[in-house]
Amino acid sequence: MSITELSIKRPSFIIVIFLALIIGGILSFQRLGYEILPRFTPQILTISTLYPGAAPNEVESQITKKIEDRLSNQSGIVAINSSSFESLSMVTIELATNAKLDVVSRMLLPS
Repeated sequence: MSITELSIKRPSFIIVIFLALIIGGILSFQRLGYEILPRFTPQILTISTLYPGAAPNEVESQITKKIEDRLSNQSGIVAINSSSFESLSMVTIELATNAKLDVVSRMLLPS
């Protein structure tokens, strides 16, 4: 007997099967562990430093290079990108996936 014959001869049996599948699906969905907005910590840290009235080459030599030198030998840092503008230094740090952002930021703050 094929599914077609079974559903024509015994429609109540097919209805019971579909109800069991629907109830099982609803129960499974309720137990499913998911998050609509999971916690995500970006592994990028940006340091912006103002030096009013300074030219870009002065900002680079007096601010940006010093920050880069301090960061270059720290563990947990994958890449360092920097830009020096008039009165502004921006250093972007890419951290390793296992690095903790709060530990690295405390390490970078002057004591």
